[in-house]
Amino acid sequence: MLPAAAAAESTPAVDFGLRLTSERPSTLTGLDLHILYKNPSDPNAKPPALTKLMLEAPEGTRFDGAAVSACHASDQELMARGRDACPDASRVGGGNLTVMTGFGPPVDPFATDATLFNSGDGIVELFTQKGSNTALGTDRTKFGPPNTLTAHPPTIPGGPPDGKTAVRDIRFNYEPIRGAGGKAFITTPPDCPSRGLWTSHLTFSYADGNTYHASSTTTCLKGKRKPALRLSITPRHVTAGSRVRFRLHVRSSSPACARGAKVRFGNRRARTNRHGRATLVLRVHRSGLRRAVDSKPGCSRGTAPVGVRRRR
Repeated sequence: MLPAAAAAESTPAVDFGLRLTSERPSTLTGLDLHILYKNPSDPNAKPPALTKLMLEAPEGTRFDGAAVSACHASDQELMARGRDACPDASRVGGGNLTVMTGFGPPVDPFATDATLFNSGDGIVELFTQKGSNTALGTDRTKFGPPNTLTAHPPTIPGGPPDGKTAVRDIRFNYEPIRGAGGKAFITTPPDCPSRGLWTSHLTFSYADGNTYHASSTTTCLKGKRKPALRLSITPRHVTAGSRVRFRLHVRSSSPACARGAKVRFGNRRARTNRHGRATLVLRVHRSGLRRAVDSKPGCSRGTAPVGVRRRR
């Protein structure tokens, strides 16, 4: 079963659920994926063979194949060496895959272990005998737009009624992984919709020519979706009419927010450097309490007060 934070859709052709392991926007995340393929005429029967699928994570989700090491092993190498054909650093998840051959018990259902590797432009799926490193098959999904995975599963001979083996049940866990450079392999969308749910979509085709769709939702946090910008300014007290050099410093729990943030005070604007610092030179004419402001898309803005004394 999927965690309570995700809502799966059940149709005559499929049960589909996808959960992002982080509920916070613009953060590192993993994915928990469950797909149960069904025969629309009989939910307990062998489904038709799968020919194509497209998994669409919530809009704004990003897969970054350049963030972690990639496995460049061929299918032949994977079949010969199993998991040893790929670098350990390219592993991004695992799980299991169950198929139905059509020959019935005790062959069906036939369960395998699955190991997921980053290929740079998608995911290498390696299927091995339960509890061993003996390879049984491979498949590859490709990154499309930043939030999609597309696959064309190979045709595997099987039994009645169509002479093919059909995918029955997929349970994959994509881990929340950062590469050596600190980049996230999967990042959540930058915003949380007003209803507090992200939506994923699955589109797939069977060998009988029919195409089906399903959706799934996963919860996200509203109101806490943007890392906060904390702005400080020096000096904090000046005299009206004086020409002053103000030093501004932007800090944030997200370093990306502090870099290149826009800072504004009076009629002057600037961008912070990679350390979150900027300088503004201006003359403040009106006395009273004035505020400097910072901002950056995807980050919540901050302010810093400056007291302006009347000239004596």
